[in-house]
Amino acid sequence: YSSKTYDNLLKLVKKEGIKKTLPAAGDTYKLGDASFTFVTPLDKDYGDNVNNYSLGIRLTNGKNSFLFTGDLEEEAEKDLVASGREIEADVLKVNHHGSSTSSCAEFLRAVDPVYAVISVGKGNSYGHPAAATLASLEDEDVQTYRTDLSGTIVITSDGKNVSVKTEGKQASKITDKNNQLVYITEKGTKYHREGCKYLKGKYRSLSLKKAKEEGYEPCSVCKP
Repeated sequence: YSSKTYDNLLKLVKKEGIKKTLPAAGDTYKLGDASFTFVTPLDKDYGDNVNNYSLGIRLTNGKNSFLFTGDLEEEAEKDLVASGREIEADVLKVNHHGSSTSSCAEFLRAVDPVYAVISVGKGNSYGHPAAATLASLEDEDVQTYRTDLSGTIVITSDGKNVSVKTEGKQASKITDKNNQLVYITEKGTKYHREGCKYLKGKYRSLSLKKAKEEGYEPCSVCKP
């Protein structure tokens, strides 16, 4: 907000007479066939920590979802989890360039991403991404991409599958066997396909690989 880039944006908005909208958490907008909902800013006072006032959105396209929450740090991450807003996503754009002050365990568990992207400059003076953040993502079995290592990262959704390209190389799709999303009920012992008749009440999604690692068995009806 204090950069020359931001100043140039404000000048362009004024020059073109563009209407400015101040979004609130819960506001939803269409984006072609997709839509996105603001999950932040929260109605909290974070003093001078401008990072915690970041605008955050959850974008959905068919069955795929993405979460972008700017430079949000741990205090605001925990408040967002406590707010009960829907933040679960297939893809997480990692907060604050992978800083050690973000990506707390509670937040990562709530988002439960399959893929994560860290936007970070190579050899940056901040030391981003932090080793602790990378370890947390690994603990949650998240496949992580970094712009300092992979260059430009393009993630594409067709509403059913998500694919990742790094410098022209195609990564495996979420629907490939190990990264396939499956679903587990709150007290269940089996994992299911979406739409299974036994998938009732509260349930969560996770990768097939993670479901197996946690000791869940496949449903004999939907046979995921």
